[in-house]
This record gives sequence, structure tokens and C-alpha cells, in this order.
Amino acid sequence: GSLQYNNASFVGSILIDTNNPLTAIRDWDMPDASGTVALTNNLLTEMSFAASDGTTPIVVANDIGGMFATHDMTIQSVFAGVGILGTTSGVTNIDIKVNGTSILGTAVTIDFGEATSLTAATPPFVDTPSISKGDRISIDIDAITTGGTEAGLQITLNGIRV
Repeated sequence: GSLQYNNASFVGSILIDTNNPLTAIRDWDMPDASGTVALTNNLLTEMSFAASDGTTPIVVANDIGGMFATHDMTIQSVFAGVGILGTTSGVTNIDIKVNGTSILGTAVTIDFGEATSLTAATPPFVDTPSISKGDRISIDIDAITTGGTEAGLQITLNGIRV
């Protein structure tokens, strides 16, 4: 059978937000005796952490902030944001590492005057997308704007739970 909701048809799958670049189709199993429907694959997920406090300007440094992965995932995209913008000129360059090794082919950058890397002139590229539960995720800050004012750094990894 099929289910129709808001002019979208579903036959054994659930279509997730088509405006989201991480759009996925999640397969589902028939409800069990309690009525629970199990999503069986392509479960979108994210991991996010604060890499600095909200007011102290960040500095060029290695192995700052971080967290331990809460589940296995295949990363599809990464981004960063700051609560206090960088000023003057240049970019904030951020490398994301898993167990001490970079996962990026192209670093995350936040252009001066911008709040996130989503509008960066050069988007990040995830070179090594697999993360396992318990892996240590940390960052290196390789460059900051010449004004050195950026603070409140947040890191987000988006992907599929495996």
C-alpha cells in the first residue's frame, strides 16, 4: 500500500525534506504489535559541539574543543559557526580531526564578517567520512581573521547513522 501526505506519496519509504541537501529516503518496516514503525536505513543524524566559550576570542591552536562520537556515522557535510564574527580581513580556518587525523581534504573556512562556513568562498570537503562510536573528534584552528575577534565557535557534522 501507499501513504499520501501533503501531495507526497510513500510506498515503503519516508521521504525527508526535499529542500535539505542531506535529503534521504528512509525505508521502513511494517508496524510491530505495539504499532511502532521502524526506520531501517539512511537515518539522518548530526553531532555538534562547542569548540570554545561564547566570549573569549579564539586563537590559532591544535587539538581544541571536541567530543567523543555518540554513534557510528558516515559524514556527508560539516560546518562551523561563530557567535562573535571575525573582523577586518581573512578567514578562520578549521581542521576537523578524528582520533588525531584530519578528515578533511579542504578545511572549513568562515570568511570575515560571516557567522558560518555555509557561505564560505571555498566549501569544506570531507575526505574521510567514517566515524565510529567512541572516536575522539577535535579541531585545530589553523588561521583566524586579522581582527582576531571571532568567538563562540560551534562545529556540526551531518550525515547518515550506520
